[in-house]
Amino acid sequence: MANLALTEKEKQHLENLDNDVKRGREFGRLNVKRYVGNDPRLKALNVKGKTLGTTQMIMEKGESIWYLYTEQGKFAFPEPAEGIDTLLDIEFKRKNV
Repeated sequence: MANLALTEKEKQHLENLDNDVKRGREFGRLNVKRYVGNDPRLKALNVKGKTLGTTQMIMEKGESIWYLYTEQGKFAFPEPAEGIDTLLDIEFKRKNV
């Protein structure tokens, strides 16, 4: 795995991921390619070649909660001990920031 050289702005964004700011709630959504957990209801939402929806993490009462927004509704997951990638295949895109 290659090491990525992050810009100063990218480093700042990573350091502030847990900050609960209004702008973060609006602009902090990430695309979800598919659900990879074990819930059959959510697995049924996966459509080949189509993005499942978007997700964002919000701190609530000291706990990381991931919200998944799909055409079928909104779902909430506490952050698994093994990481959110055990439930969601999230698409991370680098932009010039």
